[in-house]
Amino acid sequence: MSRIRRRLNFDKFFCVEPRGLSGGLCLLWKSNINIDVYEWCDNYIKASINLNNVMKWQGVFVYGNPVFQKRRKLWRELTVSNRNREEPQAVLGDFNDILSKDEKVGFHPQPKIYLDSFRRFVDDNGLIDIDLKRSRYTWFSNPRNNFVTRKRLDRVLVN
Repeated sequence: MSRIRRRLNFDKFFCVEPRGLSGGLCLLWKSNINIDVYEWCDNYIKASINLNNVMKWQGVFVYGNPVFQKRRKLWRELTVSNRNREEPQAVLGDFNDILSKDEKVGFHPQPKIYLDSFRRFVDDNGLIDIDLKRSRYTWFSNPRNNFVTRKRLDRVLVN
């Protein structure tokens, strides 16, 4: 990670180590941003962020587990831990979830329970989805039978 950090020209970092061959999260930043990481697990890093002593906010950097039951548990945990937060918040990363049917093009529709669970997380936390500027989709499958599944799994949510 140190080599990648230097190559990308970041001064500081915090990593949650992978378990076996999968997982792991890293947060990289430059020294002009004051970041205090205060909580982490396999699926998120929470940090208090201060930009040039002007604005303080909470960042939650997420990797949504590919297993639905584990993602749903994560959404519930984050909702409970956010109840008494007062500062502005950005929740961003690879959620491995979509908010609506039109965020996926593919053979198998996203089950309604998946959509409802993620939508409830966004609504219960008063989060707003920031629109993408370019492609509507952030993840593409390997082509099967000349067809590519596309989804919007990565996003930035703010309150």
